[in-house]
Amino acid sequence: QRPDDPIAYYFTPENYGIKADGITDVSDALQTAINQVKSEKNYGILFIPEGKYRITKTIYIPKAIRLIGYGETRPEFILKKNTPGFGNDDQTENFGESYMFWFTGNMVTEENRPSDANPGTFYSAFSNIDIRIEDGNPNAVALRTHYAQHGFVSHSVINIGKGKAGISALGNELENVKFVGGDYGITTGAASPSWPIMMVDTYFEGQRKAAVETDNSGLAIVGMHVKNSPIALEIREGATDRLYFENCLFENVKDAAIVINGKTSTTNQIHLVDVQAKNAPTLARFRGTDETIPGKGKAYIVKDFTYGLVMDDLNDDSHFETISDIESVSSVSTHLERAIPSLPSMKEWVNVKDFGAVGDGETDDTEAFQKAIANHKVIYIPQGWYHLTETIKMEPGTKLIGLHPWATQFIIHESESAFSGFGGPKPMVESSEGGDDILNGIGISTGGYNNRAVGLKWMANEYSMINDVKFVGGHGTMYPPSSENGGYRRW
Repeated sequence: QRPDDPIAYYFTPENYGIKADGITDVSDALQTAINQVKSEKNYGILFIPEGKYRITKTIYIPKAIRLIGYGETRPEFILKKNTPGFGNDDQTENFGESYMFWFTGNMVTEENRPSDANPGTFYSAFSNIDIRIEDGNPNAVALRTHYAQHGFVSHSVINIGKGKAGISALGNELENVKFVGGDYGITTGAASPSWPIMMVDTYFEGQRKAAVETDNSGLAIVGMHVKNSPIALEIREGATDRLYFENCLFENVKDAAIVINGKTSTTNQIHLVDVQAKNAPTLARFRGTDETIPGKGKAYIVKDFTYGLVMDDLNDDSHFETISDIESVSSVSTHLERAIPSLPSMKEWVNVKDFGAVGDGETDDTEAFQKAIANHKVIYIPQGWYHLTETIKMEPGTKLIGLHPWATQFIIHESESAFSGFGGPKPMVESSEGGDDILNGIGISTGGYNNRAVGLKWMANEYSMINDVKFVGGHGTMYPPSSENGGYRRW
């Protein structure tokens, strides 16, 4: 459903004169809308209603801007057949890749060329939106996502078709995304700060070369299902990587699940645990040698596979070793359960502003949150900075849902009486004990002069979740365009 957020922007026909019919080109209008959010707010959300949206050129998404879809069906962006600029003869820059959406570190204008997202590109996201690449666009890549903290793609289906890839240059996190077709689902190097990248609950099918191609990516992969692709993950020729796989499923992978370069590189470290395979005769293949690690039968479970430098204890010298614990089984799963829980249905959401919250950074919103939590399980928190003067205590099963952890913050003023002076630590937000609580998409700021303040005290159970939560301060600090650098400013 359409989230009610008076600060957000909505890409509707009424606001931007567009048609969501899949035929009309919305490229210029979409770029105008994105640039409007950036220039007027500096950070925030552009909501995309359900519909079909044709684009014909690269759309640039600057730092801290999020595109989030809504509707009974997800909105879909379409690259039509033989779109100029996305063919073999059209693109000589960007490694022969042409991007439908490019996350950048700057706002691109006629005067400003695109600057790739970097270690300072926080809060950018693309969520609940599908993408389709039609035939005749062999260089097309749906998304370039070289951003840093709190940058992610989630809840999307990317139909790559005969294009090159779904995503080029992964950043920070990927969650619940499906890739169909393409030379690759993902092709990536290191994240912009060279941090590990988290990839959770992904599905790949029908890639022509490999589901994923990497080079020094540091991927941590949980819940990856690869089907009908020759290779699940291939380390780019001549490159090395540090890779961790857990609870994955490789199905009809005819070449090798993992392709590794060489046998004696100190920067290769590959680890698989609880990985299932069906019709995947070769678990690992070492490029440049004849060595392979075979599976066991038509169906098997990799309890543990480790390749790289190992040591028996911290006093020993390390040495290269391959550890392989594979068990043949009669059958494996046909699908994987998601590791990250879904947010509750929006039928259950109530808006905290309906209980009197203001979110201007000055008004005391504590009582509004207390009332909402006392009467409802799922509280939606639109963009705004919500001033608290006491601890917000969650009941068992409380879900506090924001959609942008810088634009939506819990704040306390400097030297706030309840969080200063003498006494033990005092949390701004406190979970229930043992409940399946959720805190999502919210920033928590203890300020600089509240010596008792603790952002979050979490005592919930193993089914609870803290996701996309920013503990405010230091790197990632941003201000609205009209504010001075310092203190909290109203919208």
